[in-house]
Amino acid sequence: MPQVTSFLHLWVSLSITNTVIVVDGGDQIAANLACLLIPLCVTDPRVNQWSAPKLPGRPGINVFCNVALFFIQVQAAIIYLNAGIGKLYTVEWKEGTALYYWISHTIIGAPDWLRNIYETATLSDWVTLLTWGVIIFEIGMFACIFANGKVKTIFLVLGFLFHFLIILTHGLLSFFFSMAALLVIYLDDANHSVRIINGLKNRIRLSCAVFVKPALPLKNQY
Repeated sequence: MPQVTSFLHLWVSLSITNTVIVVDGGDQIAANLACLLIPLCVTDPRVNQWSAPKLPGRPGINVFCNVALFFIQVQAAIIYLNAGIGKLYTVEWKEGTALYYWISHTIIGAPDWLRNIYETATLSDWVTLLTWGVIIFEIGMFACIFANGKVKTIFLVLGFLFHFLIILTHGLLSFFFSMAALLVIYLDDANHSVRIINGLKNRIRLSCAVFVKPALPLKNQY
């Protein structure tokens, strides 16, 4: 029941952001996203998000919801633009060595086994290309607000991979889920993610039906 649970979601997200001692950017993004999703959830007549819409399109409501979606997309674009441009004011990022320092940090850096793998690149000339690659990628994520569906789909996959590597490197698990939710709304214009999940559900149901259904006698199968 998104009409009710959206407010509870916002309450929890704001409570975490305002009371937890150690807050990362993902907690703040989750709170902003929960707030901006309320117009969509309140006007959604369905029992849950997996149900097919029962009512025809309502122009007034559609405009209201599209405005909310637009603000979410602007929020995502600004986050990545700020992340990309902000790095240019740091000497290590401009020099192309920042990735080495972040990965080798004794507190928030990569675990030993992964750092040894990373250092094959960060201790070589490749570190400059990788460091600047992060900046270019984040600015490219900002530019996706003007891109077509095909380009957005590519960056959606790259975004998931980028933030998954942040989990492995820095252990920011909650940050990954906040950004993954934001990326789906920002880049998945055709609701490909919903189609994929529904397809998986149908395959699971089919597999269960085949498994549960008693097999026919051999002579009746031909």
